[in-house]
Amino acid sequence: MSITLGSLILFVLIIFPGIVFRRLYFTGEFSKQFDHSTIWKLLYNSIVAGIIIQFLSILTANYIFKYHLSFDKIFSIIHDLSNSKQSAKMNPVTNQFLRENFNEFIAYFFLVLLVAGLSGYILNQIVRFFDLDVKIKLFRYRNQWYYVFSGKILRFKKFKEAISTTNASEDDIDITKPILTVGNILVRLNEQQTCLYTGFIVDYDLKPNNISELQRIYLAEISKKSFRKPGEISDSKNYPRNIPGKFFVIPGKDIINYNINYIPSLVQIAKIERRKEILSKIKQIVWGIIDLISIIIIFLFIGIEIIYAFKSFTLGVNWLDTYLSSTRFWGKLFFTFGFIQFLILISPKYDEKINKYYYSYSWKELLRSISVLIIFSGLYWLLR
Repeated sequence: MSITLGSLILFVLIIFPGIVFRRLYFTGEFSKQFDHSTIWKLLYNSIVAGIIIQFLSILTANYIFKYHLSFDKIFSIIHDLSNSKQSAKMNPVTNQFLRENFNEFIAYFFLVLLVAGLSGYILNQIVRFFDLDVKIKLFRYRNQWYYVFSGKILRFKKFKEAISTTNASEDDIDITKPILTVGNILVRLNEQQTCLYTGFIVDYDLKPNNISELQRIYLAEISKKSFRKPGEISDSKNYPRNIPGKFFVIPGKDIINYNINYIPSLVQIAKIERRKEILSKIKQIVWGIIDLISIIIIFLFIGIEIIYAFKSFTLGVNWLDTYLSSTRFWGKLFFTFGFIQFLILISPKYDEKINKYYYSYSWKELLRSISVLIIFSGLYWLLR
């Protein structure tokens, strides 16, 4: 019974959270990567992820919920429950856990699941948002069709190098902007006839037992051209003919090959430009507030120093009261210069020509500002 309990706790605290993490990391286009693995591989990956989740959960429990947990304590309890059949032989920590802390264990279990789910989802969003799967092969998902049909494959290092060394014009398509994917798909209808279908690729399904192969593909705005034999047009007047309907489904088993083209999605680009415009306005408001606060702080600080020079008082802020009462005139002067330089360094600039705030520093400007800040700081420490 104790072995069963220990194994159950091992599953609940390590394996199951790892499964939850992986389930929420492999979502959407990549969900079949979670399903397509052997039981041993699933257990191994879940255990590795579960151990990391335990570290994060212990930190969360200790610093937010004021628990007193450690990794050694958790695994000591699991070890005792797995190997000790009599409570007398168990570690005192384990006995205390069984008598007094079982309710805390239930709460901790739900915390572990929450941390696992959030970690998997957040990591997935970080990888997708910053295109880490495109830039770094380590983060790349196994669904290569996603990268082909989304056009992100053009941003892979090898493909970018290949495109740059061919005669393809860089102005053909901006691969950093949304695109529509057009597929020219050659399909075998029977032993004597093939057909070329052309349309926008809307969606696709992967085979459950092999995620590197397509089970079916969905096209919109379809046209077709028939061939008697591969490469031979059945009729000299056999022009592409439009197929009525919203979507057209092609089984993956009938597909001979693909030709993929990408064109800009003007609708999506317009939406992104509008979103950028809104974010730019919000950014200008925030930067304007930062600039205003910096100016207020400068005048307030200088005003306090001037008033203190004529009449001593306390502000109730220890470091500021100490500074005002114990720092000599020249020390205060250079501290003020340094403080103003620091606020200028972290505040946005304002361009009157375009009536906008911006953050932009050349290396020379940055080094000059930091050098001046260091000089004023040094003079303050010498003359305070």
